[in-house]
Amino acid sequence: MDTERLLRILIDLETDDQSLAISDNIAKIRASFAQNNQDGYQAASDSLSAFKNEEEEKSVVYSFSRTENLMLNTIGGSQYFGQGLIETLEKISVSKGFEVLQKIDEFMANRNQFVEKSKKLKNDLLELAIKEYKPDEYEIGIILPSVVGTADNVYKSMKDFELLIAAVQELVLGKKEEIKITRLNNGSLDFFVSQPFVVAVAITTLLSNLIVVWDKIANLNKNITETDGHGNLSEEAKTGIKEIIKKEIEAAKKDVFEKIPEKILKHAKKDIEDGRKNELVNQVRIKLRAAFKWFELGVEIDIIPVRVENQVKVSTPEDLESGQEESYIKETKELFKKTNHSIQEFYKLPLEIRKLPFQLESGEDEDVEKSEE
Repeated sequence: MDTERLLRILIDLETDDQSLAISDNIAKIRASFAQNNQDGYQAASDSLSAFKNEEEEKSVVYSFSRTENLMLNTIGGSQYFGQGLIETLEKISVSKGFEVLQKIDEFMANRNQFVEKSKKLKNDLLELAIKEYKPDEYEIGIILPSVVGTADNVYKSMKDFELLIAAVQELVLGKKEEIKITRLNNGSLDFFVSQPFVVAVAITTLLSNLIVVWDKIANLNKNITETDGHGNLSEEAKTGIKEIIKKEIEAAKKDVFEKIPEKILKHAKKDIEDGRKNELVNQVRIKLRAAFKWFELGVEIDIIPVRVENQVKVSTPEDLESGQEESYIKETKELFKKTNHSIQEFYKLPLEIRKLPFQLESGEDEDVEKSEE
């Protein structure tokens, strides 16, 4: 495990523990349950709800990326911080009345033990002169599952990833910079590149829209399956309903290949020649097809925000009206948080549920190959 990154995780845990007064909040919830009456149960529920809102808004750990959450899980802290903490407390709160206090006490004891160990480990690393990992740019990574880990598949996925980043770079920066792999995760096929804020925003915008459309397609596909199993419908009616749903799927597919790539134009530099701008958007369009297939195959994308915001040059869109900068930065931070959460929830789904209800049309793969020439 990367000790510099581990130290950053441990510092984040300590920050959350102190700034959110986690132990005090848990104790408050426990005290309400201890009243053992309806008013107490309602007060506990209200306290937990308020604590959850505070976690979502202020917690560093609640916004952890996929890679950070994996590291937190590796050291045994997933249930004690962030989303895992809230989920654990919610699960305990619906236990039988006589079990709630016992479970809270057991949880608090185990959590206190973990917190003490993590503090000690943090101090030990600092004494060894280990430096906290503090990149001054966002990290964008691609994670390949072992099932696609052949040399050919690794090369193809990395090439698609590189061309997507390169097209976005030129659109939003006005130039294409060398894309270097800045970090590899030991024991897995995780490749990360460092990119400036504006590139990370554009990639996140694409991913957030891709997830929304994917979810829509998955639900439509589910509707087809449910229609087939509906015993009260005639075969003619089933066929008619399925045709309507399939048309909606095609419309959603069109969103992926045509409309979503154009959303990046609001981040594009204004001085890029229109012809070149169209070429770059088309390259993004082609590489989003690859990303669409990544979701199905289990290839993951991870975006890790920086910790110290004042180290990051925050670039606002060129057409942003004066006075809207603060609002834009707030909305962007929320976009990162929401997209990271959506991506992680999506990757929890079994691969069979992520199966596309259609194949890429003939000729699309050839377009991909031509774009690489």
